Formats: sequence, structure tokens, C-alpha cells
Amino acid sequence: CSGTTGKPGVRTPASWSCSMKPGDLVKSRAPWSNLGHGIVVKEVFDRLAQNNKCYEILWHSGETGNNVWDYDLELLNEAG
Repeated sequence: CSGTTGKPGVRTPASWSCSMKPGDLVKSRAPWSNLGHGIVVKEVFDRLAQNNKCYEILWHSGETGNNVWDYDLELLNEAG
């Protein structure tokens, strides 16, 4: 992905929609959301997504987010 700042796990807006993988730490970017941080569980299929990717996210609250679109997520730290 392009748009890294040179600091591990720190991304710029140009890279917010990069492919994410299970175990990645993400933050919700949705302005209506107060979900905070979560972990990517898996990539999921959504026929409406077209050029976007969708993920299942386990939020810090214990809730599971299904079909969370990549542009609503900020990658904070990649899984090792």
C-alpha cells in the first residue's frame, strides 16, 4: 500500500482503503460510529461493495461488525 508515513502501522488517508488481513488493528472512521478500535476477523463478500472490500470486525466492546466497508476503517497496525 502507498501512503505510509515511515512509522510502522501509521497510515495516511491515501492508504486507508488498503487491503486488510485477519489480525490487523483498525479504527472506525465512520462519523456516526462510536465503535472505536477493533480487530479484522476476515474479509467478507458484499455484492454491493463493487471496488471496495468488506470485513468482519471484532470491536473492543465485544460486538461483531459484519460487512464493514474498507473506507470506514483506518488501519492502525498490521498483524505480524
